[in-house]
Amino acid sequence: MITAREAPARLASDTTADKQAAFTMLELLIALSIGAMILAALASSTQVFGANIEYLRDDPQRELEQSLTNFTTAVRHAWVVEKPSDTELRIVDALGNATRFELDGSTIRVHRPNGAAGVLLEGVSDCAFELETMQRLREADPRALYGPLFSDLPLGTPSERVLEDGEAISLGFTVPALAPATVETVDGVNEQLLESTLDRVLLPLARVDGSFKEFCHLHAPGPPHNPSHPDDTGLLTIELYEARAPGSAETYGPALASMDIPTAALPTGTHTWWDHGAGGTIIAPEVIDPPAGVAWGWWDGHPNVELVLDTPAVDAPIDLSAMGAVVYPGKSYTLVARVSGLDFVVLETVPAPGVSYTAVATQSAPGAPFIDQPLAVRRTIEGLATYTQTNAFDVIRQVSVTLERDDGSAFTGSALVTTQAASSNPWHGAVPGELPTLLTPGS
Repeated sequence: MITAREAPARLASDTTADKQAAFTMLELLIALSIGAMILAALASSTQVFGANIEYLRDDPQRELEQSLTNFTTAVRHAWVVEKPSDTELRIVDALGNATRFELDGSTIRVHRPNGAAGVLLEGVSDCAFELETMQRLREADPRALYGPLFSDLPLGTPSERVLEDGEAISLGFTVPALAPATVETVDGVNEQLLESTLDRVLLPLARVDGSFKEFCHLHAPGPPHNPSHPDDTGLLTIELYEARAPGSAETYGPALASMDIPTAALPTGTHTWWDHGAGGTIIAPEVIDPPAGVAWGWWDGHPNVELVLDTPAVDAPIDLSAMGAVVYPGKSYTLVARVSGLDFVVLETVPAPGVSYTAVATQSAPGAPFIDQPLAVRRTIEGLATYTQTNAFDVIRQVSVTLERDDGSAFTGSALVTTQAASSNPWHGAVPGELPTLLTPGS
């Protein structure tokens, strides 16, 4: 409760506080003056900005520069850039949407992916695009080609190697990893072999019919002799193995594939009997008088008479397709040729004294070890091979454009296509028709 004595003091205190909180007339005038100055400055700034805008619109050089800026920005952000014609540039984004810049008479028009079209610049007297390209590479569909997979054509004086019943010869080979030059389509890119079937092998071999009676003493230890040796019963078995080591003819593991060929299907070889004592050829008595049977005594009395099988004159094509074998690049294999039956198989070899050719080995009987021989055998292995293929693309890496207007003003702009400039590796970067894989959360 305020007493009568306290009231005057309280009123005096409130009046003082009100005076301290109010503006004086002088302060109010100063505030109004500052506000007017700020408004005048803002108005002046707005007027100057508007004048600058009008200046830019009316300045052809500025308009030209802005048009080039819009163009180069689009190029820089492109996925790929294409040039369908001298007057058109096509800019494709990462979603496959294309924006076209086209010179139509004296007007550069822009065609947006949504179908909208507009004018980028008018009054153009010349528009020149200068492009810098680079090569990009992509895997193409593999190519199948029939041809030689391996070939060995040794030089030297040929001699014969005779295979009899149970004997075998092993020929090692390595499947090449690189494709032949005829398969390569892009300079500097070495195509690779993916796989190949074995179709046939060309070997210099022939068969001599061992069922003739003049050979009976070679097949039997002595009388009595079977007078009717069956003919055309010999077999040549071809087996494919992995090689124990690169270039080796020693087999490793079980046979990967095998097939039998009647020896009667091989080219027929020739033979003679050579008498080292008389120094000339003779005719076996069984040939002169077949009904007489085997003249065992005659052979016993002529130990210097030797059977000479002539070396084959031509290479015999042996069909391997029945094996259905597939070989792979960089791996080493062996082809084993094994004889069974009465017939002789003669194989031409090239002797190499003092040199051990581990790619040729012989076996005296099934199960016996293969022994490396200082020999070389002429052979060519053919098949249907599948090779890699490469597509090459010349893509636009940088675009430079020069614009000239009717009034003589000109400007040049340039931009790198970021997706191409980011990597010099030809297998990287973008190519026309190829879009990036966009990953979404959880994919």
